[in-house]
Amino acid sequence: MMPGYVLLARTGALLMLPALGACATAGDYPSLAIRDAERAAMAGRIGLATAPPAPLIPERTPLPSPASFDPAALGRVGPLTAAARGAHGRFQSQVAAAQRLVAAGRGGNRDSDAWAAAQVALASLESARSQTAVPLADLEQLHAEAAIAGVPSDTLSAARREVLGLVRAEDATLARLRGQLGR
Repeated sequence: MMPGYVLLARTGALLMLPALGACATAGDYPSLAIRDAERAAMAGRIGLATAPPAPLIPERTPLPSPASFDPAALGRVGPLTAAARGAHGRFQSQVAAAQRLVAAGRGGNRDSDAWAAAQVALASLESARSQTAVPLADLEQLHAEAAIAGVPSDTLSAARREVLGLVRAEDATLARLRGQLGR
C-alpha cells in the first residue's frame, strides 16, 4: 500500500507543475537599476534639504597604541573625569522630572499617554547615562594601555573608580525607575 501512495503523491505533484506557471504573470515591472537621481545623490551632487543632526555623543579621540604609550596621555585623565562629572550632572538634572512622569505612568495602560511619557523620560535618562559612560570607556582604555606599558598611575585609577561609581549610581537610578514603572 505504501508504494501506491507514494506514486499517487508524486503523480499529483507532477500534474501541479504546469499550474504553477499560471502564478507568474508577464508584466511591466519597474527596473531595480539605480536611477539618475539616486546616482547623483550618491555622487554628492545633490545636497540635503536640512543639515543632519549633530551626534549626541562626541567622537572619541584615538588613544595611542600600547607599544608606544606616552605618559603624557595621562593628561587626559582630568578632562575625561570632568566630562563624566558634567554628564552625570545632566543626568541628575533629569531625574526629578523622570520620577514624576514614572509615578504618573505607574499602573496605567501601556497605551496611555502617561505611560508613553514615562518611557520617553526613561529613554532620555538612558541617553544621558551613555554620555557618562563614554568617558569611562576612554578611562578604561587608557588604564589598560598604561598597565600594559607598565606605567602606574594612582590618579588614573582613582578617576576610573570615581567615574565607574557615577555610572553605577545612574544604573541603579534607572533600574529603580524601570521597576516602579513595571518595565
